[in-house]
Amino acid sequence: MYPKQLYQSLSIYNKNRDNFRDIKIAIYDQLAVDSDIENIDALFNTLIIKDIFYICKKLKIEISYNSSHPEFFYILGFVAYLVNANHLISGLQGNDLETKIKITDYFDNMKEIQLPSGFILKALDIKSNAFLLKAYKEFIIQFSHSVIAADQNISNNEMSAITEITSQVNSGEFGDLIVENNVVASNSTTNNIVGNSAGQKNEKDEKIEDVLAELESFTGMEGIKRDVRSLINLLKIQKQRESQGLSVLKPSLHMVFTGPPGTGKTTIARVMGRVFKALGVLEKGHIIETDRSGLVAGYVGQTAIKVDEVVQRSLNGMLFIDEAYTLSPSDGQDSFGQEAIDTLLKRMEDNRDSLVVIVAGYEEEMQRFIESNPGFKSRFNKYISFDDYKPEELIEIFKSIVQKNKYTATIELISLLQDKFSELYNSRTKSFGNGRVVRNLFEKIVENQSNRLASMDSALTDQDLQTLLADDFPNN
Repeated sequence: MYPKQLYQSLSIYNKNRDNFRDIKIAIYDQLAVDSDIENIDALFNTLIIKDIFYICKKLKIEISYNSSHPEFFYILGFVAYLVNANHLISGLQGNDLETKIKITDYFDNMKEIQLPSGFILKALDIKSNAFLLKAYKEFIIQFSHSVIAADQNISNNEMSAITEITSQVNSGEFGDLIVENNVVASNSTTNNIVGNSAGQKNEKDEKIEDVLAELESFTGMEGIKRDVRSLINLLKIQKQRESQGLSVLKPSLHMVFTGPPGTGKTTIARVMGRVFKALGVLEKGHIIETDRSGLVAGYVGQTAIKVDEVVQRSLNGMLFIDEAYTLSPSDGQDSFGQEAIDTLLKRMEDNRDSLVVIVAGYEEEMQRFIESNPGFKSRFNKYISFDDYKPEELIEIFKSIVQKNKYTATIELISLLQDKFSELYNSRTKSFGNGRVVRNLFEKIVENQSNRLASMDSALTDQDLQTLLADDFPNN
């Protein structure tokens, strides 16, 4: 019924998605350091939803399944995208009562969780992370403005409420949280919250066969799958030798991932974490993702502290450093980057039994980076190369995204995409986005579909809501 509002909520989610990830990493140790990463993700989403509840309270917006206001649909759509419940979006587009009841029931469950709003802002403030604090403040203000604009009729009371929200955000008084002694919440409190979150379960102990089955389902990556299976076989046999009292080879598990963006490096890193946990190599197997900005500070002596914090969060799991070569520019004139490298090498040695590090980036740059640092060269001897996806593989990725999001694509649309992907592949440069190109194109097609459906006067059927047509293909 309100596809335009639902698309707008998708737009603001996509705009802030990367910042949400970075914020979660930045305040990881103030969430629940003893909890598994899957529950941390769920808890972080709950924190954002709590802030949305606070905004709704200030704007006097009631969250109720029988509401027909555009603001309500905007909020429902955003939360559905946030918690990866895209299968509910088509129900919202069709104004399906059962779908609205499901999401509002979810909201009611969220309200019962004893976690105050304002947690994220306070945590970022305590961390003195000015960039992410500014980004999250902008999200709250932008989200509030977007909500009241959803019905294209902004009242004086709503503007007054926005002014109050903005003032609270900028003064540090947003939300219901009271912070004492620079402590946002104790580990026991956050662990209780995680355990009681609606629909959230403790991560099960996966069998290695289950992880391998998921790996095999990925499009392409045949060489990568072979490399991973080979490493698993090595670890399995060494484990069996150990159980029979034989000498054991303990290979270095640190890895170098090389290749262009969008080829699945982060995805495979997460799989490796689960592999190592399933085999008993790592206790948790979670992954902390970072880059130069997460490791290097602007003042002498501060970089070592930042590296220590990131490593501490990664213990018993994996540290994934994207574009790692930026720590050591080709001119060699970067003392801060070198401090990060030296500190990281020391921590890798100190925690060699409880930490796996993966460094990633373009092939040539990573080769130079490893060769220029003897400490890295001796520790990283496993290279996994990621190639550009071929046009037919890009099509398979698109079909997978379509299916996952409960859409269907017509043959005519697929034909247009085949031509487009062939064109992009043949003219690709070093920075070709691969899977990211597919995701961006899918989102543009869904946007065009939403605009097409919004202009229709007749009632929308499930088929209308789920079908992507050639007419939805972007012209530019």
